[in-house]
Amino acid sequence: MSRVRAPPEAPNKIEVDMKEQVAKKVAELFKDGRTPLEHYGIDGDKISEVEKRHPEVAKQIPLSKRIMHG
Repeated sequence: MSRVRAPPEAPNKIEVDMKEQVAKKVAELFKDGRTPLEHYGIDGDKISEVEKRHPEVAKQIPLSKRIMHG
């Protein structure tokens, strides 16, 4: 017995608008060559240090959502 998959749904207008807003904000953040960390004055090294000292905190944040910096 084979299953027939329904065709994927087209993104709705709200999703499209939100993606456009996010893309616009990201472009705005990077337009002057600064990273979002620099733009908001976040010290990425301090965040990394907290994650190293308190891995239980870092585990609460999915890897895909963590701040990565060079």
